[in-house]
Amino acid sequence: MLYDLTELKIYSNGDKEFEADMFQTFLNQTSEFLSKTEYYLLQNNMVEIGRIAHKFKSSVSIFGMAAIRQNLDFIEDACRKNADKDHIEKIYNALKVQIMQVVPQIKAEKKLCLK
Repeated sequence: MLYDLTELKIYSNGDKEFEADMFQTFLNQTSEFLSKTEYYLLQNNMVEIGRIAHKFKSSVSIFGMAAIRQNLDFIEDACRKNADKDHIEKIYNALKVQIMQVVPQIKAEKKLCLK
């Protein structure tokens, strides 16, 4: 499984509305992360890619998304070390696959909260 809701459940203390809000925030931030990363890849702006990868890590952490978090760490580190664009793009593409797998699952979790 790409996520673990243990930490979210601790923070929410059973508040399903809070959990639904957190799921929606994650979905919004995911969309923003993907679109900005693709834009900055086209611009060859690795500094901004590293910055938004760092920012997105907080969103994935509360959901226990260790594999996604690891790829964000790899991207941030590669950008900091001025790695070539192809290397960063390769990591991003693997990350994007993970994100596309987890998004429908998070949407389903959100629906469960709203029942």
